[in-house]
This record gives sequence, C-alpha cells and structure tokens, in this order.
Amino acid sequence: MQYSVIISIDAPDEGSAFEMRDELAGALEDARDSAVVPGATTVTGELIQGDVEAVLESYQRLHDGLSDMVEGGRLAVSDIPNDYQWLVESLASLANRVGEVSSLAPVPHEATRVASA
Repeated sequence: MQYSVIISIDAPDEGSAFEMRDELAGALEDARDSAVVPGATTVTGELIQGDVEAVLESYQRLHDGLSDMVEGGRLAVSDIPNDYQWLVESLASLANRVGEVSSLAPVPHEATRVASA
C-alpha cells in the first residue's frame, strides 16, 4: 500500500526548496536502509510551488460545481453519454478521498539542524 506524506517547506527560493526536499528524501532512504522501517521504499516526489491547501480548496470548488451541475440536471447523460457514469463515480470516489485527507490534522514540526561532527 502506498501512503503520501505532505510536507510544506518555507524556503527563500526554489533551489533551496529542492535542496530541502532532497535532504528529506535522503533521510527517508537512510531510515529505510538502516531497517528502521523494514520493507519500505522511498519515492521522491515533485516539488509543487504553493500551498497544497489552496490546491485542495480549488479542487473542492470544482467538485462542488460539477456535482451541482449533475444533481441539478444541467449536466446529464445525454450531454456526455460516454463519460457520464465515469464522471459521477469519479466525483463520488474523490469526494470520499478528500474527506479522508481533510479530516487529518496537520502536525506542525519545527525542523532542527544537527551539527556535523
């Protein structure tokens, strides 16, 4: 099973943010290699500029608008016969996933640097 961890980085520029992301990925790989987390693998994801909360809020507005169109009859099977069922099922599935994600409370953590010996 795959899990996602979202970490927000406040950095002075994109280069610094990439460096921090790479450091975090390296720390995760070190934990994996030292068997702290046996069997886990590490995937380094993309750096997304901006706040993930804003992206989720935008998605939620899109979802709500499409749902209103479907439920209000402004978007019907006859409009998109080949895609209507997929759209309805996708909206329902994503609404459940967004509900799961938004119910998670963020865990604030102040990063600390450990001086190299």
